[in-house]
Amino acid sequence: MFAGLGVDGIHFCYRESSQPDHALIIVVSPGAECEVTPVAETITDFIRLLITTGDAGSMEAAATRSLVEYQEYERDIFKTLQEFPEQLHGVYAVMKQLKELFGINKLADTYGYIQDMKQK
Repeated sequence: MFAGLGVDGIHFCYRESSQPDHALIIVVSPGAECEVTPVAETITDFIRLLITTGDAGSMEAAATRSLVEYQEYERDIFKTLQEFPEQLHGVYAVMKQLKELFGINKLADTYGYIQDMKQK
């Protein structure tokens, strides 16, 4: 385990690979229909997802919910963050630093990427 949401036991871990840069990232969602779901092919893709969504919970939502439910989650998170401008500013600052540090860009379709990962 290398990251957790802090609620309901939801956490992220990786499956080791003979190629360190290709360790499959998995979300463990106790109680979900599918409790163990791949969300990223590499740690770089995990960071790309984090930069795109600004919220690790979005990755779990994309892995365990329908598209409509995922979109509702995204709207709710954005609305909540807008109520706390200091926190929103902090999230954007961290995402900018990660983007610059790793030299990676946002994904065009978070939900689609994670749904593709589920098929692998």
